[in-house]
Amino acid sequence: MMSKKSHWFYLFVVLLCAGVFYFDYYRGEQSKEQKNKEAILIPILKEEVSQIELKNSSGELEIIKKEDQWMLKKPVEDLAAHDDVNGWIQSLTTEKSTEKIEPGDSFEWSTYGLDKPKSHVVVTSKTGKKIQLQISERKNFEGNSFIKKDEENVVYVGDSLWNALLEKSVQDLRDKRLLRESLGELEEVVITQGQELARFVIKEGQWMLKDRPHWKLDQNKTREIVNLIQEMKTQAFVLESEPTKAQRALYGFHPQSLKMTYSLKGARSFVFEFAQDKTKKWYAWPYDLHRLVQIEEAPIQKITHLNVETLRDKELPFIFNKEDVKKLHIISDKKVELSKEGDTWKATEPGTVETTEVNEFLEKLRQLRVAEFMDGKTTAPGLDAEKKRFTLTDAAGQNLLDLKIGTSFKKKENKEEKSYVYAKSSIYPDVIVLKEEDLAGLVAASLMKPKTEADAKSESPESDLHHASPSLKNEKPSSSEMDTP
Repeated sequence: MMSKKSHWFYLFVVLLCAGVFYFDYYRGEQSKEQKNKEAILIPILKEEVSQIELKNSSGELEIIKKEDQWMLKKPVEDLAAHDDVNGWIQSLTTEKSTEKIEPGDSFEWSTYGLDKPKSHVVVTSKTGKKIQLQISERKNFEGNSFIKKDEENVVYVGDSLWNALLEKSVQDLRDKRLLRESLGELEEVVITQGQELARFVIKEGQWMLKDRPHWKLDQNKTREIVNLIQEMKTQAFVLESEPTKAQRALYGFHPQSLKMTYSLKGARSFVFEFAQDKTKKWYAWPYDLHRLVQIEEAPIQKITHLNVETLRDKELPFIFNKEDVKKLHIISDKKVELSKEGDTWKATEPGTVETTEVNEFLEKLRQLRVAEFMDGKTTAPGLDAEKKRFTLTDAAGQNLLDLKIGTSFKKKENKEEKSYVYAKSSIYPDVIVLKEEDLAGLVAASLMKPKTEADAKSESPESDLHHASPSLKNEKPSSSEMDTP
């Protein structure tokens, strides 16, 4: 049996081993943390950086921070791209070296290509602290570059990311927006091309055409056009000054050039002129920035052949809430009247109604879209014949949609003949045109199954008795019930 002394001795040994292990582990973690800190070549917090000077194969670049905005000072004075600069600084201030070479006093910087570095950067903090890095064009066998920090007699090894970080150009960090104002107070957008193509104004949060206020525009499509300038970005800075007449002609600008004018509250306005040269490249001339830039083709193509008709709300004549529909009257391949009880649709005539089919039918009505608007016309051939009509009402008998279908006609589009029909919706004042193929699925016969003999039997009183519980069918009155006078 173990004595008390032996017990305490073993306990002491265990605690001693645990203490030594913890001390070694803690010291190892501290050492690892210290090495990680030493490996960071620019130990300045991202938020504390106030200036960066860079020299590389692209030339000289200098950016400074004024309040919360990054500004380019060299090679041009302009706004810097805030997010791009912050991302760059984040990498600069956290990227580490992978190795440290201490060759001593006798070595030559030329051995590592650092006598003529290909690029160098100076990062300055708000307190005036400066860190300078120089990177060599020479690489080791792993493809990593050699880096010199300040005046240290040490060569650092950095992976390929350092090359990318120190090869930034003004194009990478410059603000590429054409419009540098918020559109929150936008009141009007005018698009011209020799003549006015569209004048959009906003009223009660809705965009409309000033000369056609009765048109209801698809707000999503219209906002895509109105906000188009925010989508356009500079691909290349071509001229850093106002283009001369000869320069404008060279890049394709002329009196009929495409223009967009943005008017904001307070009588502020911004004008953008666009042109395409002989090589099919697109250019923008933002008047307030006094420069000429090359832009991407995709955004500008959305307005080069603008047809405001395509912006009209083609859904409007068919907007109703399916949940509110309680009665459905159809004149189509046959006449059908349906009513909704709870979640089930029933018909006034004999037959079984397919509730799922009715719901799908309503969805097809809801998904109809206008093919063409007949502005000012309230009548058209065949609308009074009532050969095809869909009437939807709610629980109070109020009309939700009354859609009359008129005569069909054909017309050619892109050398192909297509069929259309005139239509009149109670939701919209003028006649509209629909594609005949869109009405193909609106067949009344698909909503009901003919009443079968089995259905008739299941609805008869005898059927109810037949399906009653046997105990109820055979039950006889009790003696007490028989004695009752």
